[in-house]
Amino acid sequence: MPFISMTEEEFDRPNPSLFSSDGAWGPSETMKAIRVFITDWNKGAERPEDRILGVVMDSATSMAGFDSNAADAVTNFFFYMNRLCQALDIFWIIIGHTPKAPRFDPNDPDIDAAARLRGVALWTTAPRTTIEVRLAQGPRFRGNKPAKGKKTAPFEAKPVLDAGLAASADEVVIVRLAKSNFHDSHRGKHFLVRRPGGMFEDVTHRLSPEAVDEANEEPDDEVIEPAVTLEDGTYAMWQLICALTDARAGKAVSAHALWQKREEHIGAIPNLKTIKAIGNTDGMPREGALNWHLERLRHHGLLIKHGRPYKIAQDAEAIAGSVWPDRSTELDNAI
Repeated sequence: MPFISMTEEEFDRPNPSLFSSDGAWGPSETMKAIRVFITDWNKGAERPEDRILGVVMDSATSMAGFDSNAADAVTNFFFYMNRLCQALDIFWIIIGHTPKAPRFDPNDPDIDAAARLRGVALWTTAPRTTIEVRLAQGPRFRGNKPAKGKKTAPFEAKPVLDAGLAASADEVVIVRLAKSNFHDSHRGKHFLVRRPGGMFEDVTHRLSPEAVDEANEEPDDEVIEPAVTLEDGTYAMWQLICALTDARAGKAVSAHALWQKREEHIGAIPNLKTIKAIGNTDGMPREGALNWHLERLRHHGLLIKHGRPYKIAQDAEAIAGSVWPDRSTELDNAI
């Protein structure tokens, strides 16, 4: 039903909305006309292959006729839609959209898939099935080489790239079931690859199940650099202090002096490069900055405040051994 392309003689109604409110939400004249059209057509279809099997509605926002956040309208709309499908023996697909920048869990991009659809929760609970179509999640890089500093995340396109079926992760589209109330629904992923001319090829059957499971469960250490935690940065900060002061109790430690020495020791102390420049946000040390890590060391009891600089606590060496018991050898080497 290409309403925008139709003339006033072909479509004489104010708009193509399928639901309207005249005191209560119900089917509009357009919806009733579609129902009559499908009923009459299928009655006159002599061959089964000539029947209308379903309707694709694009999109939920432009065609429904109500604000997608109107819970009462959504309830009535889907109730009518399910009854209509049962009565006419058809399916009805509604195309919805996600926000412009949907949030993905970097460790599990499949979680909360249904919730990414715009609108109230009824848009995801009322339909019999919700299918999500999205780009494969994972690192975005040029030349199939990961950028440094990438956090650990599943690399969903890896089995497709390893099989030589796509040139980059941006060509891989994931189609998966986000929600369904059918007990025998397929819960796995379908991998589609963008081809010239706007075509998408389903390459799922050309991938080994083992490769797909591996890409979904655990990141490949050769493809993605392991994540560096803030605590790793604090430990690197303490190693730098030990290297410069021999961890002598009472020795003064200056943030600016440490920052100047940082570049000299980046190659020798792991994770030291992750420490950010000295900075503050709303009067507090900026998370991950050098002065933030110094405050963390003070919190651990390794440093004490002495005016502007810090001083190494009397029992700092013993405290460090209890804070990082598994790294005592590294600390001995640093000292």
